[in-house]
Amino acid sequence: MDDESLALQGLQRLLRQMRTDWDMAFADSASRALELMRHSPFDVVTDMLMPGMNGAEFLNEARKHYPHTIRLILSGHADKELIFQCLGFAHQFLAKPCPPESLKAALARVSRLNQTLQSNEGLRGFITRMDRFPSVPSLYIDLAETLLNADVSPAEVTRIVSKDPGVTAATLKLVNSAFFGGACEIPDPAVAISCLGLDTFKSLAFSLNAFSPFDAALFKERALEGLWHHSVDVAVAAKRIAEIEGADKKTVAGAYVGGLLHDIGKLVLILYSWEQHRKSARSR
Repeated sequence: MDDESLALQGLQRLLRQMRTDWDMAFADSASRALELMRHSPFDVVTDMLMPGMNGAEFLNEARKHYPHTIRLILSGHADKELIFQCLGFAHQFLAKPCPPESLKAALARVSRLNQTLQSNEGLRGFITRMDRFPSVPSLYIDLAETLLNADVSPAEVTRIVSKDPGVTAATLKLVNSAFFGGACEIPDPAVAISCLGLDTFKSLAFSLNAFSPFDAALFKERALEGLWHHSVDVAVAAKRIAEIEGADKKTVAGAYVGGLLHDIGKLVLILYSWEQHRKSARSR
């Protein structure tokens, strides 16, 4: 969806060779896009700044009425406030001008995900309606209290964030989006926080609720503390192995984050399908 006719025509030409692989429709307004979605299921790519209903508002409508939709933004407008509006319901951000192969690759990933999930609508529903990964309750409280300190340093914030899979995932998703210079992958929470700046990070935490804690009782009931400790242990071990192997700093940071997030799929199942997760665990 794009309100600029030339941009829309360019996308049609760019994607013409994929018409035998994908069913595509092109809309010049949110109302037209929503009308198309009423008649057929679509994953959506939208521009951001448009008359009437903007891209953020459109994606929110799409999420409410068609929660299984995978939602991408393709825009040349890097207004932070608009971007932040989309945090809970945009799965990926792409910036104009977007190299043709990057756009095709993003759509191909969506297509592969659809194929993987087509036999399991329940799992597709979990993934597409997720707006954030909850944080460890004690770490969330620690982070909130630390951010309220006027003299807080990026190092203090990083110390907490790097122990929390949920906050780490959300921070890296945002800082690696095209709107924050995502052409260069950043796997390190310390670098990510530095790029965002503490003021922006505080806004994410307090004003925009980009991070939220697990319910403390639920966290205890579902034995999530063990999963959290295991994730941190794996992260530390992976980082140490990378260091011993003489890896560069980026690879070392990536090894740590990979270890921290390696069980995030279990977190999704525990959060959105507790009974299914328990049955799976018993069957093993």
